[in-house]
Formats: sequence, structure tokens, C-alpha cells
Amino acid sequence: MLAALALALLVLAISEADDRGWTSATAASLVVGAACCAALFLVRESRCAEPMLPLGFFRVPLFSFGALATLAVGWVLTSHSFFLSQFFQDVQGVGPLTSGLRTLPTTVGIFALAPVAGRLAARFDYRTPVASGAVLAGTGVLSLTLVEPGTRYLALVVPLGLVGTGFGLMLSPLVGAAVSSVPAPDAGVAGAANNVARQVGGTLGIAVLSALVAARLGSDPRPATPSGVAAAADAFTSALHLVFLVNGLLLLATAAIVALCLRRTVPRDDSPAAPAAPAARAARAAVAPEPPLQHREGTPPGRPTGRATTPRER
Repeated sequence: MLAALALALLVLAISEADDRGWTSATAASLVVGAACCAALFLVRESRCAEPMLPLGFFRVPLFSFGALATLAVGWVLTSHSFFLSQFFQDVQGVGPLTSGLRTLPTTVGIFALAPVAGRLAARFDYRTPVASGAVLAGTGVLSLTLVEPGTRYLALVVPLGLVGTGFGLMLSPLVGAAVSSVPAPDAGVAGAANNVARQVGGTLGIAVLSALVAARLGSDPRPATPSGVAAAADAFTSALHLVFLVNGLLLLATAAIVALCLRRTVPRDDSPAAPAAPAARAARAAVAPEPPLQHREGTPPGRPTGRATTPRER
């Protein structure tokens, strides 16, 4: 509840700052409220006996840098689809169904490369497919900065395919990195945290980039004339160039961070991600029953022989 409230207040603060500025009382209050909720969440998780998200996970580099890369993937993938569909519909004038069909190269790339990414991660390490995918997706997104209102769709197929190929190489290895970075009993929690990181990235990406686009477009209405419509399309396309530039650079930065920091680690039972493992082992040892003593053949029940019998003696 506290984490969700912190995220909601932060998104509202970004929206209000776009309209009234960061120095307005409303935006500042929302930022303070988001910070307080986030701090309370961290305090509660650090003191709770069974936390929803064990903070010790973030001491493991494979988990923490994997979560950071997943956040970037959610940011770019969600905002990319959001703004690209607006470009197809509002600028190029196609319908919602046609707009969705035009994104098929990205979808096909994700589905086609997911099995390959898993094999690459198993043969090499998680860095190889994730870093390579971030470079490919970043290249595809940056190439979209050349798009214009009259650009033919065939010219967009290759960039969209690169984006899908890159994300297909990234998604499943990032889940594997999160799950394998913690002890087996905590794998479900790590997988859920990876999913939440992607969703949080998508939410923040749309909020921040929408504010950038709105600031770039301004608030001056344009006349509903052919020249005014063309000017609005040019202005929106120019704002999308900024979106694609930010997303492309973010993916390339993610590739560099992953290549340097996303290393495979084998979690120990006494690692920070599993602080209760020694206590659990001690508890199991305390309650483990001692093996019963064996009896020689012919010995009355209840009179132990003092040593175990062999199968031949039985």
C-alpha cells in the first residue's frame, strides 16, 4: 500500500509540475508525500519479520543491476508503444487496428528471440543477451528519430524489428537473473519484484515523457485549417524525436551498465539475500529426530545391542 501510494503521488507530482511548475505548492507537496511514503515503506520492510520485498536482495549485484535494467526496459517498451501508436493515428491518420498491426515487427521480434535469449544466457551468461539486446533496441529506437509525418511504413519495418529483437533478447534473461540471484525459496519473490520493476518503469516512462512532450508542444492552440493541422503534426513529430532520443540513449546506457555490472553470482545460504538461512538450519537440526538403534536378531525388543547390524547379520 505504501509503495503504491508513493508511486501514485510521484506520478501526480510529475503531471502537476508540467502544468504549474516544480515550485508550485501542489507539486512540492506531492513530492514530499511520495518521499514520506517511500521512506515508511523502506522502514517497514527493514523491520518486518516477513517483508514483502527483502531489502537484502539489493545487496546482490545480479539482482540490483538486473532490476535497474528491467526498470529501463519497462520505461522504454511501454512509452515506445504509447507514443508510436499516437504517431500512427494522430499524425499519419490510420485507425486503431491498423496502428496495432503496424507494431507487429516489434511483437514478432520479441516472441522469436525469447527462446534464443534463454539459450544464450545458459551457454554464456546473462550479460551477453541483455547487453546485446539493449544495443539492438537502442539502435532501433534512435533510428526512429529520423521519422517524419510523411514517412512510409516500409521504412519503419527494420527499426521496429530491431526494437523487438532487442527486447526479445533482454526480457527472459532479466527474469532468470532475478530468480537465480537469490536462494531457491525466495525465487518467487524475486520474480515478482522483477515484474513490478518493469511495471514501475512503464508508469514512470509515460509520465515523464508525456510531460516532456507537453512542454515541447506548448499550450498555444493551432487553427483547424490544413496548414494548422500540418503544423501540429510537425510539432508532435518533433516532440517524438525527443522521446526516441531519450529512450535510445537510456537503452545504450543500460547496455554499458549491464556489460560492466551484471555478473552471474551463486547465492550462499548466508548471503544478504537470505539472512535467515543459518537460523533455519539450526532450527531443523534441533528438531531432527535421532536415528533409531538397530537390534540383533533374537534380541528382545527394547534391549539395544549398542551397534547397528549389517544386512548379512539380519
